[in-house]
Parts: sequence; C-alpha cells; structure tokens
Amino acid sequence: MLIIGSILIAAVIGLGVIAGLGSGSTSTAFIDIGECFADFSQFEASVEGETQLISSVDGADCDEPHALETYYIGDAFEGMGGEFDQALVDEVAIETCETEFETYVNFEWETSELDYWWLTPSPQGWDADDRELICLVGDYNRGMTVGTLRNTGR
Repeated sequence: MLIIGSILIAAVIGLGVIAGLGSGSTSTAFIDIGECFADFSQFEASVEGETQLISSVDGADCDEPHALETYYIGDAFEGMGGEFDQALVDEVAIETCETEFETYVNFEWETSELDYWWLTPSPQGWDADDRELICLVGDYNRGMTVGTLRNTGR
C-alpha cells in the first residue's frame, strides 16, 4: 500500500492510496520510470487530507494526453526503522523528489511550470518493510501533458 503526496503552494498534502500503473490497471510492483498515469482524479480524496484507498491506477501512453509521469523509483527510506512517521516520510520524499525532479526534467523545480507528487509506503506497508518511494511529475496546474517530460527544461 502506498500514500500519495504533493507540494502545492508551500503546503504538503498527503492522500492514501493503494496504487499501480501500466497499460490499463496494474499494481505498483510493475511501475517503471517513464510510465504515465491517465488522470489526477484517481488519486484525489473527496475531502482534502482524507485517505482514499484504490486497488489500481490507469496507465496512459505518454504520447497521448496524460496527467503524471514516473521519474524516480527507489528505496529512499531504507535504513529508516521503527514506527511509521508520516511527517518524516514526507520530508524525505520532498527532498528526494525535488532533487530527482531537477535531474529528470533538466530544470529547477522552484521556477518550473511542472510540479511533483510522490507515492510512499502506507503504515501497513511500512510494517511489512516496504521502503520504496515513487516520484511523479506533471503540470503544476494539473493540466494534461503530451509526450515525455524527461529533459524538457521547463
């Protein structure tokens, strides 16, 4: 199980999800860097800050209009033991995703027209030793993009 987060005008918002990606609906075990998500709505809770659980996420062809693109997958939380701490998990996700954003997009995040979101372990996943972070990039205003965002310099 994963939790999604995003930076939005200096506010951190976390939404819980069980997520996946690919051509059609799949589990997170098959997400690869450069794959795209169809739309934002599958990640949004009806009330900000609530947890929304879903069993899969619709992937999209990156050459067609899409909402998000995976740009980093890694064990950013490896070595972090103990109890699940959402604030610490989000802090590590923000730092890692921002650094990796600038490498992938080839542009600094602070002045970009793009933004990043992240998927982190849920408390249950954490207890099962899941320490994977997945970073996603998309339009800052949640518009659709066409084509890869890798090295776009925007």
